[in-house]
Amino acid sequence: MIVVGKLSVNCLNAYGGSMTLLTTVSAFTRAAKIGPAARSAYTIVFLLVSVLIAIFASANFLDNFKNFVLVLLMVFTP
Repeated sequence: MIVVGKLSVNCLNAYGGSMTLLTTVSAFTRAAKIGPAARSAYTIVFLLVSVLIAIFASANFLDNFKNFVLVLLMVFTP
């Protein structure tokens, strides 16, 4: 049950991220409609980039996470 729950959440996150990316790209290209093949391609690209970031950042995750939180603290506090 835990694996199914994690898988469904990860699929929804990948879909949401790729749709955000697709919306941003379509706003700049002024595309009215995006076909299913383009949506699938954007989702696959988003997943590949996410996996590569996760693989390369896992060696020193705690340091990267600490730096990320500190950047958020510097940006959002003022």
